[in-house]
Amino acid sequence: MNHLSNDFSVDPMTINRAVREDLGLTSYTRTLRHLLTEDMRRKRLTRCKNSPHLVEG
Repeated sequence: MNHLSNDFSVDPMTINRAVREDLGLTSYTRTLRHLLTEDMRRKRLTRCKNSPHLVEG
């Protein structure tokens, strides 16, 4: 959205409002997920298996 507001020389809130009200969309920022290696997955699995009291309700 900032790129659009810079390209058209308008306030970012104007672009945001137009997208929300006219198009019915919401803007968001993608969050980066942690990348798990196979070693990290194995460690996580063994820890979970060794700690069943953490998942019991």
